[in-house]
Amino acid sequence: MPRPDKHTEVELNYLERGQLTYLFWGERTTVKCGRPALFWATTPHQIVEYEDITSYTVVTLPLPWLLNWALPENLIKRILSGRLIQEPDSSRPYADKKLFEQWHQDINCKSKRFHEIVLLEIKARLLRLADNLTFDNALPKDKSSDRIQRPVGTQSTDKIEPMTKFIAQNYTRRIYVADVATAVNLHPDYAGDLFRRTFGVTVNNFIIQHRTQHAQRMLVTTNKKILEIAYASGFNSLSRFNVAFKSLCGCTPRQYRASHQLPY
Repeated sequence: MPRPDKHTEVELNYLERGQLTYLFWGERTTVKCGRPALFWATTPHQIVEYEDITSYTVVTLPLPWLLNWALPENLIKRILSGRLIQEPDSSRPYADKKLFEQWHQDINCKSKRFHEIVLLEIKARLLRLADNLTFDNALPKDKSSDRIQRPVGTQSTDKIEPMTKFIAQNYTRRIYVADVATAVNLHPDYAGDLFRRTFGVTVNNFIIQHRTQHAQRMLVTTNKKILEIAYASGFNSLSRFNVAFKSLCGCTPRQYRASHQLPY
């Protein structure tokens, strides 16, 4: 990757063979084959080297979906703190290769029922990952692997985690910096500055990113009118939606739909 990438969704990576190394906040972390890895991609991340890889699978999941799944707190806290989470013990094998292949096949078919099945299976796999993390905490640590990354930025996560949760759970309605600050009992100016220093983006821009990615999903997976999608994503006017969408995606919503919509 020529430069670091970041977005508001959660990534689930899987390598069938080989390994790759990410750079997270200046620190190198290696993802090994056969061990699914999970991280919130709002953390700037960059692949800096790879070994014996012909391809790898990336599943992107909207953060609000994971929060609504009521996953175990140990997993959610690790995700929100910007840590890369990897299956801790490869000696307990799962049929991940076949599972990821099946997800790819089902997502590219026309059946919404299969899409629902994929989401249920992903949730089940994350629940198993959370259980394995809990089990692994009781075992001696291999210092050469599975190093947990430091929290996003340099700030305490005590306020950052509830702020990101509040945004992820409320971005489709009209919310402002003051609402986010009130949710964590901070002054709006301090909350905004803390958020910007941690993520490198303002609260308002972060909200817009969530709304735009929500619209992307609706453009791809539904036949709703663009105006309906704009309002359903949290924008209060079509013009603001169009400006934000083109700024972040490099094309209009109509062009994006034409290029990406699934063939229902």
